[in-house]
Amino acid sequence: MRWSGIVILFVVLFAAAFAISRIASTPDKYAPAPVQDTSLALEKHVFFQHIIDSLHSAISANPSNINIHLSLADALYDDQQWNESMKEFETYLAVKPSDPDARVDYAYTIAQANGNLNDAIAEIDTALKYKPDHLNALINAGIMTAQMVNDSNHATALARAKNYFVRAKAVAEKTNPGIAARIDTLIQEIDNAGNQPAP
Repeated sequence: MRWSGIVILFVVLFAAAFAISRIASTPDKYAPAPVQDTSLALEKHVFFQHIIDSLHSAISANPSNINIHLSLADALYDDQQWNESMKEFETYLAVKPSDPDARVDYAYTIAQANGNLNDAIAEIDTALKYKPDHLNALINAGIMTAQMVNDSNHATALARAKNYFVRAKAVAEKTNPGIAARIDTLIQEIDNAGNQPAP
């Protein structure tokens, strides 16, 4: 579940650019719901259940090893067991509150579990208190904030998302100019969306 890979980061940045470019448009209410492949979901569940069972056994054998809780949290997330994943992240973060990667993952678990993006972003903001230049946290905070844009907070939410991306760009310019250029595309999309009327 880790979001640290550069390839994954490029995909996330591209998806965010596309999402931001559509902020001002109204989605088609009559679009058909995606068809779910239940056999694939079952295979995925069986695969992760084996890992989850092994991690539970490892915790029983090594209750003081907090890192196993993090591995279990990730496996539960991958199996879409959001509430159980949240509990494991909370156990881990109670001992290692300053782990920014785990806190960003926890934020996504919260968003998946109950759709509460405010709480999810608050967790990312906590990660940024520990590590203000954490590129992954800044990008994900910008993405989540952009997803919260609606007709009542259009300008405010766009400005908040832009702030995260501007900070992310400043970090990326020092470490990876290619990513900085992609973040700049997101900032331009936000500016374009801000010049359009609220949805």
